[in-house]
Amino acid sequence: MMSLKPIAFGTSGYRGIVGDTFTVEHVRTISAAIGHWLLANKGASVVIGYDPRQGNSIASDGFPWMAATVLSGMGISVQLVENPVPTPLISWFVKTQGVGGGIIFTASHNPPEYNGIKFNPPPGGPATTDVTTAIEGFIVDPPAIINAQPGPIAVIDPIQAFSDFVCSYVGRLYQKSALVPIVVDSRHGTSTDIWRALDGRVGVHVIDILHADGRSDFGGIEPNPTAQVALDDLRVAVLACRSYLGVGHDPDADRHAICDENGVPLSPEMVAAIVLVDWVGQGIDVDGIVSTVASSAILRAVCQRLGKVYLETAVGFKFFTPAFGDARTRLIGVESSGGFSVSDYLYEKCGFLPAVLLALIGGRRHLPVSGLVAEIVDLVGNFVFLEDRFQFDSSRREDVGVELEKTAGFLTLEAPASTSTIDGKKWIWEDGSWVLIRLSGTEPVGRIYAESLDERRTRELVKAGMDWAAQFK
Repeated sequence: MMSLKPIAFGTSGYRGIVGDTFTVEHVRTISAAIGHWLLANKGASVVIGYDPRQGNSIASDGFPWMAATVLSGMGISVQLVENPVPTPLISWFVKTQGVGGGIIFTASHNPPEYNGIKFNPPPGGPATTDVTTAIEGFIVDPPAIINAQPGPIAVIDPIQAFSDFVCSYVGRLYQKSALVPIVVDSRHGTSTDIWRALDGRVGVHVIDILHADGRSDFGGIEPNPTAQVALDDLRVAVLACRSYLGVGHDPDADRHAICDENGVPLSPEMVAAIVLVDWVGQGIDVDGIVSTVASSAILRAVCQRLGKVYLETAVGFKFFTPAFGDARTRLIGVESSGGFSVSDYLYEKCGFLPAVLLALIGGRRHLPVSGLVAEIVDLVGNFVFLEDRFQFDSSRREDVGVELEKTAGFLTLEAPASTSTIDGKKWIWEDGSWVLIRLSGTEPVGRIYAESLDERRTRELVKAGMDWAAQFK
């Protein structure tokens, strides 16, 4: 019988509160389980990275160092990064350096009291459900560590090499153009060193970096870059510096939030639509877009207008891996929560790539970001997206799920044209409007997402969802 609470991987790894559900015992246990998975899959090498959260260092009492000693003691070759680095860097390392997997100590956009462990197997994307299920099968307490004596641990600094990779990728797509000024909000995470290494090399001149130093408490600011309050400082800086755009990141820099030259935020879906239209216009080979059931209908509309593929998955970047693997040329992957990548770039989301691509597109076309947005609106219309949430008693989770599954439509609205049950339940109407209800996998919370070409209609859809949820109060 385990003394630890059952350890299970969520949408993006394991997360917990430091000192409670994320402890030395959790780290050793999960590290050993990943080690057994690596050995079982002939991947006896690993790279370990981390963000600046509490407990993350290569000191002997740091979580990353503890994981490194466990894995090296199992006979696995370990490379440990010297300083905090972004998650996409670890993805790149797995893709290009032939290691069996990458471990990242981060809780992404969660508050500073949280930490977490992500695992990215080859070819570098987030571990899919079959992989995390297999790892969970190796979890025992105490952890089954093969050798108590740790082996050699190589400490590395791959920041410049990753920056070179980014430059090489975009250099194959775009000729050099005039540099455009941008402002970055690192939010006391891991993006600062990468942007300094990219400055002047990929169509951008980084004129200011807000909250540049890494801090375990993130300086008391909101770590989620897509939260409205998180954009306040970025907006002010963009206007003050007369910047082309502003981009903010979460602590491990796999997410992005972008503001135009007026400080107006762009949705990740709008960024993806701009990139797709530009690539098609330039004759750059691209298959289309893959996104999630919770993403804007603008993606489907743009793909239809351009004759490109549009694919929809459950929520979570890990679900893009099969589509990325099947891509004929390249497939853009985007999540409404700030995730963006391209299949021939990385299988993991990267907060740097969308900002670089926007800067290169705007610099080449001599258009402000707002002008690029206006072109998409002219092409497919102005979609209005809203979301809300409701709570229910945790003892009624099964009831909520059953009722959601059998609900054909909403009594207050006309019958939908179709429904989707890829993740939660989504109702779609002929005019392209839709509403989605999803239940959290970890909390007694439901989320309602809705969108249409009319704000009044979108509010009507959200209200219908909340009216439905009221029965579970």
